[in-house]
Amino acid sequence: AVPRVNERGEEVRMQAFLYHLRFDFFTWLRNRSLLLMSYLLPLGFYIFMGVLMVELNPFFLDIMIPGMIMFSILSGVLLGLPSQFVESREQGVLRSFMVHKVPIGSVIASWSLTSAFHVVIIAFIICFTAPLLFDAPLPQNWLMFILVLVASIFNLSGIASLIGVISPNSRVSVLWSQLIYLPSMMISGIIVPAEMLPTGIKAISRLLPPAYSMDAFLGLGYGGVSSTAMTSLVILFIGGTISYLLARVLYRWDENNKSKSSIFAVLSLLPYLIGTMLLK
Repeated sequence: AVPRVNERGEEVRMQAFLYHLRFDFFTWLRNRSLLLMSYLLPLGFYIFMGVLMVELNPFFLDIMIPGMIMFSILSGVLLGLPSQFVESREQGVLRSFMVHKVPIGSVIASWSLTSAFHVVIIAFIICFTAPLLFDAPLPQNWLMFILVLVASIFNLSGIASLIGVISPNSRVSVLWSQLIYLPSMMISGIIVPAEMLPTGIKAISRLLPPAYSMDAFLGLGYGGVSSTAMTSLVILFIGGTISYLLARVLYRWDENNKSKSSIFAVLSLLPYLIGTMLLK
């Protein structure tokens, strides 16, 4: 009888998780700020860059699809996801989860998967329309392209979750997110191919996760000449895993729970520091 009880409990928990996931998905769409970050901003920027950059820099076409997908991940996940944690903590939603014994991992997983679903929708739109509208090349290896996409979402959603966990308010979460977002837009290869960047700037860009994503996208998905693409993919998974583990350890149900020091969040930088030293 005990195994049947346990199996029934697992089934109930799974049903509750799926209900929570579905609820979060549609709640995300009803939130104007998240809707802007997840859909309107990425699609508007994609059309703008397609019209403008193709004329100014023909080489942009070679990185257009992975670059615009990375911009979508940065906008929808890195800028959008931390606010879910902060606002829910401030409104007492996380405390109600604690009272009803909702596992921490389920909360983090539900919001991360919700943001991932929206990114995948945008990625599909970009992959479908970019060749038709701008004659952008499609990936040569779809399996590796999808794997890099999963790794990139996993990595940045882990970082975004960690930012949301350690940030005491929305202003701080925006500050931490922008600290990654703005440099990534300029020097990680999203807009300008990494090969065109000065050597010193390219080395600094290794501190930014999107630089590893672009390296892996072009080297594995597009069959480019890159001896570091597979290493970049591994670093993305390792970095995401460390960020999720730290988010789980440093998780706070409410503002009164200040016993966990956020200083340990700097450990999430280790994979990128090692990558900066090892990859040239």
